[in-house]
Amino acid sequence: MRTLPFALMLFSTPVWADAPQVVTDIAPVHSLVAQVMQGVASPTLLTDQASSPHHMQLRPSQVRAIDSADLVIWVGPSLTPWLERTLNGVSPGATLELLDVKGTHQRLFMDGHEDHDEHEDHDEHDEHDEHDEHDEHDEHDEHDEHDEHDHGGDARDPHAWLDPENARIWVSAIAADLSVIDPQNAQIYQENAAKADADLATLIAQVSTTLSTPSPVVTAHQAYAHFADRFALQVVDHIALGDAAAPSAAHLADLRAELRQGGVTCVFTEPQLDPGLALIVTEGTGVSVSQLDPLGATLEIGPDLYGNLIRALSVAFATCPPL
Repeated sequence: MRTLPFALMLFSTPVWADAPQVVTDIAPVHSLVAQVMQGVASPTLLTDQASSPHHMQLRPSQVRAIDSADLVIWVGPSLTPWLERTLNGVSPGATLELLDVKGTHQRLFMDGHEDHDEHEDHDEHDEHDEHDEHDEHDEHDEHDEHDEHDHGGDARDPHAWLDPENARIWVSAIAADLSVIDPQNAQIYQENAAKADADLATLIAQVSTTLSTPSPVVTAHQAYAHFADRFALQVVDHIALGDAAAPSAAHLADLRAELRQGGVTCVFTEPQLDPGLALIVTEGTGVSVSQLDPLGATLEIGPDLYGNLIRALSVAFATCPPL
């Protein structure tokens, strides 16, 4: 979903005297938008960094903020189905669904082990939709659980912000949409987006160096495939398919047996999730438990959050198990 009212495009002068009111869904997206809007205004953040974004009960004031927003920027319904329902019931000025932005690296949710050898050429994004295992996506036994994840019927992995190359594409799209609804500040948006893009390119190079010798790990749920694809990480399994679906006892037993065989260096939990399952599956295996934070729960909200988030993830992967 990416819509801009046609009437807005007819104006060559600012539609309003004040800066546009922009609403964002999660902290990493808020950070990217804040970078583009620096010097003009600050966007509004809807979600709590320390909570799962998949489920949220909006306050009346937040619904009003969405309704009166000049632009709502969000990942998409596969991440925040509650926001899709809200958008269908109100009338914001425009929306930008980031997963639908042209050029965004797309992934489908997958079960069990992931063969990252198939993702060696990370620039050939179109090939990701052509994998044979994607054609079998509906045939996996565990896919009934995906219906419980509230991904809005969208099989795409919504954690696309964890690929900084997507962030580079998005800051350009954000600047373009802001320039349409606020042409008076278009030059600022474009300059800020260019700076953000350069910073993100530097960030990718830094993280690639940090993660030059990755070790096999298990994550709490399928949130890190975009990050793993970009930086050639070995995420060999997950405790749960999603943060809204409890793993079966059989899966936990299989995972525990896998850990006992050796090779896996770390099992990661998240601040937004109960760490109990990670402790259960690693007990007696000698495998370390550490933490990944895909939303920046402890980071300061603002323009710097996105870069700090990606760097923190790279350090967590690189230093687990701890010395």
